[in-house]
Parts: sequence; structure tokens; C-alpha cells
Amino acid sequence: MADDPIVGAWELISDSSAGIFIYTGSHYSAVVAPKDRRRSSGERATPDEALDAMLSCQALSGTYTVSGSRITHVRMANTHPASSNLPIVADYTIDGDTLTQPVVRGSCRGLVGKSRIPRPIHLSQAIPPGTAFSL
Repeated sequence: MADDPIVGAWELISDSSAGIFIYTGSHYSAVVAPKDRRRSSGERATPDEALDAMLSCQALSGTYTVSGSRITHVRMANTHPASSNLPIVADYTIDGDTLTQPVVRGSCRGLVGKSRIPRPIHLSQAIPPGTAFSL
């Protein structure tokens, strides 16, 4: 795992979406939402605003494996249950602090509502591996 260049936190590079992808060596977690996501009009969201908020934020997690320059994600939990256990295969490259993952098989299209993960996925390393945190 120490030699795995994917391990760490990666920030999504996109004009339209904001997100974080975290890789641990065997598992990943990601949250992506549109940058223009609507806030509720009052102190409490209306039912329609609450539904829109849920549908516009994609959260997913699961396992991943790396073989050469190919990464296979298998979603275990996500906001679109029909996509659970379906693999997404991408060929990845790392150039400096940028990880790019063009999808070659599977789909990022099974995302709910307005949230879309751009293709190819471009990520910038947000938190280097081995960074210590205290709570």
C-alpha cells in the first residue's frame, strides 16, 4: 500500500462539479455534487428542495483493485442502488499531482438526478498519503 500512488485524497477538477475521492489501498469513497447546487429557500428545506438536494449529490463507496495502469471500482454503497456491485474499469495515469481516469468499461452514467461525474475523471491530490490528523 505504501507504494500505491493512488492512495490518498483527491479533489475533483471540474468546472461544473465539486468532489472528493479517497483511496485507502483497497477501498474508496467519493462524494460529488454540482457547483451550482441550490440551497434551500428558508431555514428548513421544503420536501421538493430536500429531494433535489439528495438527487444532486452522488455518494459512492466500495472496493477497488489496480492491475498495471487499470483500476477497477466495484460500488458497494451509493445513492443509486441499481449500480451496486457493478464494476467500473478505467485506465489511469498520474502526472504530478493529477490523477486521470478515463472509463473504458462500465458506467458513471448510473448517477442520480443532476449529479454527474465528468468523463474522463481528473483529480488533483488534496491530501498527501501519510498526512496525520487529530480530531
